[in-house]
Amino acid sequence: MEGENPEEAWELYQGFRTEDAIIKDWVKSAKAKWKDACYLPAHTERERFLEMFSIFRRERGKLFNRGVVIREFLPIVERGSDVGGLPVIEEVRLFFWQGKVVVPPQGRSPNPMDERERWEEIARRFQSPFITMDVVYLTDGTWKIVEVGDAGVSGLPITLDAGRFFAALWNHLQEDANGSIVAG
Repeated sequence: MEGENPEEAWELYQGFRTEDAIIKDWVKSAKAKWKDACYLPAHTERERFLEMFSIFRRERGKLFNRGVVIREFLPIVERGSDVGGLPVIEEVRLFFWQGKVVVPPQGRSPNPMDERERWEEIARRFQSPFITMDVVYLTDGTWKIVEVGDAGVSGLPITLDAGRFFAALWNHLQEDANGSIVAG
């Protein structure tokens, strides 16, 4: 929904009320306050929802973007939790240039690159040449996309060496430049 009306958000939540859900704005959640401003357990009562909405809205502050999103909670494999209680989940951010993975993650198990063709086929559907795709590993053993974004404003994961990333991106750009010179 557009806007930040708590009553409209409550109405929106009714379509998700029987399942666990997440509340966020059009860009980001307040996951640092996981239990109080992000994760909505199934059948959350109105009073608790409005309290969580208020905390969520306060946490997002001036960064609140456009409106409220309620989305399904996915059963993502958890690897524990941080000191604030935020689950540490099996999630990988993939970067794509012109529909090709820029830097495949290394040494991961499970590895989302087992489905590389799937991710690249989906990435090619976007008009933007430079995107990110956040994928998560679910408890049923499958991978699912949870978000696609503009790679120009997306942060690098702490496990991805910046030098390695930019060298790989440069190589992709050079390949494109060389290909267009030959074709042109």
